[in-house]
Amino acid sequence: MKKKLLFLVAALALFVPSVMAAEKTAGTEEELTKALSEAVTGDTIKLTDDITFSSDYIRFKGEKELTLDFNNHNLTGNGETTLIVENGVVTFTGKGTLDVKDSYVNVWGHEESTSKKKTVLNVDKDVTILGSTGIAIFYDVKHGAYNTEVNFAGTIKATKIGITTNGEILNENGPVVNIKKSATITATGENGTGIYCAGNGTYNIEEGATITGGTGIEVRAGKLNVKGGTITGTAKKLVSEANDGGCTTIGAGIAVVQHTTQLPIEVNITSGTITGAEALYVNNTQGNPAEDWAKVKVVAEGGVFSTDVTKYTADKYVVKKTTNGYEVVENKILETKDEKVSFESDKALDSDLKLEVTEKSKEEVTKGNEKVAEKYKEEKKVKDVKLISLYDINVTDGIQVVPMEDGKFTIAIAIPESEQKYDAYKVVYFDEEGKLVETLEAKLVDGKVVFTTSHLSTYGVVGYNNVTETPTETKPEKNPGTADINLALIIGAIVISAAGVVITSKKISAKVTR
Repeated sequence: MKKKLLFLVAALALFVPSVMAAEKTAGTEEELTKALSEAVTGDTIKLTDDITFSSDYIRFKGEKELTLDFNNHNLTGNGETTLIVENGVVTFTGKGTLDVKDSYVNVWGHEESTSKKKTVLNVDKDVTILGSTGIAIFYDVKHGAYNTEVNFAGTIKATKIGITTNGEILNENGPVVNIKKSATITATGENGTGIYCAGNGTYNIEEGATITGGTGIEVRAGKLNVKGGTITGTAKKLVSEANDGGCTTIGAGIAVVQHTTQLPIEVNITSGTITGAEALYVNNTQGNPAEDWAKVKVVAEGGVFSTDVTKYTADKYVVKKTTNGYEVVENKILETKDEKVSFESDKALDSDLKLEVTEKSKEEVTKGNEKVAEKYKEEKKVKDVKLISLYDINVTDGIQVVPMEDGKFTIAIAIPESEQKYDAYKVVYFDEEGKLVETLEAKLVDGKVVFTTSHLSTYGVVGYNNVTETPTETKPEKNPGTADINLALIIGAIVISAAGVVITSKKISAKVTR
């Protein structure tokens, strides 16, 4: 019996929160204020009428999850009313408009990075926000910006800035703003900015989102990941001026201008359509030191731009000029099915192009080898010269050959392991008449002979060995002959004899004296 009672108590404990959570209604300012003060986690507050606020604040506060259902109604401020989201998870849903006029929706985070508290604002697709600024994530002495997240799928029409993080957000674990595929953010003012990333944080732009302003997006700190969407700078002329606390650039699709805070910037573009007087503008307008400006990294691995962005493309990516603008695409490497030959162009290739390679017959290789031998017969520094292989190399569109001229093309031709024994390699070019007209530098890399050319035709791989020069022989010192030896002995004997005579004379002289 006791066990059954405990089980019932436990079950009730689990059930109580869902029972307490409820749908509340509000049709006046007083009713909305009361509903917000009494709300518990899980509550939904549904508007039953349009509401105009007289107070300066509408505050969603407390560690709880709340939903505001506009229910085809509007919520309007008095011109100075700020809607504040502080702690907890708040969701705006249902069709309706939040008009904060000359103010904004203010999202506050937390001062401590270790805080377990979180502030999340979700705005669903049918919600429209009007104001001077749509949503602002601010840091001040009382409110930090840790553990802050905005998930925006609705519409913003702002006169100045659509969404912003202010420049005082310096912490590494800054706010995260996710712009969803249904989002439309517009800065309607002539010098307005769709998204202004002044402080450290992360912005993720999804495919399908639309961001428009005098400048579409300006990044002064933090990270921007553009995964798609349409980003437009509407100003006809690009102007960029240093500013200690505000937007610097008008006329860019995306502007990257480091703040006076000198924080790192990382911009990754993988898709999307970006247009402006300058589609992607990256400039040290602020005049920050070189070591700080070096912290700015901008990489494009996709996307279509209204102006050329070649200098920002990632490795193995190129810019392809199309009727729609400048498209960043992965540089396609054409390759034969057997992987014997590969072809890479510095300029982007159409996706429908194919590599066509025809290996020449043994007879043609033999004739080519004769011409190679003839060319190198006077060359005294090489030996064992051999034409290893000979190919016709072309690019086709599947129907006919596409001319490849005046470009920079890298070709790699595989050779058998048995032929990877030479000291060095060259590539020779034969014209249509079979005449050897050009020799190109080449090197062996992973079993393939790699070379660069400006056109396609018939190419052959030549292997050769270098002649080892014989060192100059040093003449041995002359050994003394028999005559030389005899002469030396005679001279030596004479010297010894003379010495003996001198000694004897001295002895005799000494005896006489005594």
